[in-house]
Amino acid sequence: MVQGILSVVLLIASISLQANTEFVVYSSAAENDPKSVEQSMCALVASALPDYDLVQRFAGVERSLKLANHEQNVCIRNLVSNPWRETEFYFSKPQTLFLGLKAYLSPRASSLFSQSPQSPISLAEFVTNNRLIIGIDKERSYGAQIDIEISKLAPQNKYVKEGLESEERMAKMLFANRIDLWLEYQTVLNDYKIKLNEQHQLKSFAVDGAHDFVTGHIACKKSPEALKLIEKINLIFSQSYENKQFYLTHLQFIDSTLEATFGEIYQQFLSELR
Repeated sequence: MVQGILSVVLLIASISLQANTEFVVYSSAAENDPKSVEQSMCALVASALPDYDLVQRFAGVERSLKLANHEQNVCIRNLVSNPWRETEFYFSKPQTLFLGLKAYLSPRASSLFSQSPQSPISLAEFVTNNRLIIGIDKERSYGAQIDIEISKLAPQNKYVKEGLESEERMAKMLFANRIDLWLEYQTVLNDYKIKLNEQHQLKSFAVDGAHDFVTGHIACKKSPEALKLIEKINLIFSQSYENKQFYLTHLQFIDSTLEATFGEIYQQFLSELR
């Protein structure tokens, strides 16, 4: 899932003129699942670039960013772009595409609101005024505007998940009323509702700063070698969009109830690329 979810580091090392360029791939266990969108798109890159070897290792976003500060030729897979990251990294075309974030309320918190707001909520104001506890992944960027809103919240209004703690744990906490609100992609929340056999109907609110869809990218620490790699990856992704491979890869991981919505934002995605 999006950056969200733990990201992946690709450490590029040229080992000789005759040998292939090596990618050391750091990923979470979830992203190493062959059924994940991230792994499927990574496999597509690997198959299209036979001159590169992939060696998989594990790391989270925080460690990935530290590696990028201290190592040469480092890339991070499935990273959400924000202004400060763009000063340090070259970003590929989208590797993953997700239906946008929503604020999901726990069963208890859902019962406090008779109807959803007519307009997107201001996150910090909504959480503070209603004395809610929001579940936050420390290593995740929710987008520049939402990240700023989260920074405004007092510690008592946040439960912060760190490191390799399971995303599933946060979903279970929401359904069990141990947190009041969780920011998550629609496909991810829907997947956990099915997996955990949850019957509760949770209220969900649109959030200021959340886009209709969010893209994850392969981001490489700026260098001439990294720019060449990003250009090759961009060509692979562009061809994938044109032959519908990108769309079909994502569609197989989306519940049928969200397919129509995803199809609409995918058409919007294509129109913005043109």
